[in-house]
Amino acid sequence: MKFRWTEEAAGDLETIANYLFERTPGRAADIFREVYQAPEALLTFPYRADRQKPGTREFVLPTLPYVVVYQVSDNVINIVRILHVAQNWPYRNRRNRAGGVASDLARRLMALPSGPSGVTRLGVAT
Repeated sequence: MKFRWTEEAAGDLETIANYLFERTPGRAADIFREVYQAPEALLTFPYRADRQKPGTREFVLPTLPYVVVYQVSDNVINIVRILHVAQNWPYRNRRNRAGGVASDLARRLMALPSGPSGVTRLGVAT
């Protein structure tokens, strides 16, 4: 089983990182790392999360107020979005903030051919 990230999910990570580095710079890196690595918990049991919307599952992070929206197909977990629990899903036409301390974070993530635990890029429309 491996991961693929949509561009929307990478953009969500960038937005989360920008927010964290602006609001809690001392803890931002640790919190961001926890959000980024959270989908690895799905490798052992990908169907464990609830189905809230047709075709997707939602994994709520146990220690942070974020939800990983994903799809499972064949041997791939497609990370569709990473949302704050206060956001509505599907979230309508959200634009990521440009600039900030972590503004190139999503670009660097998208440039990686693979990352931890087989994370790869996927440009899928949701």
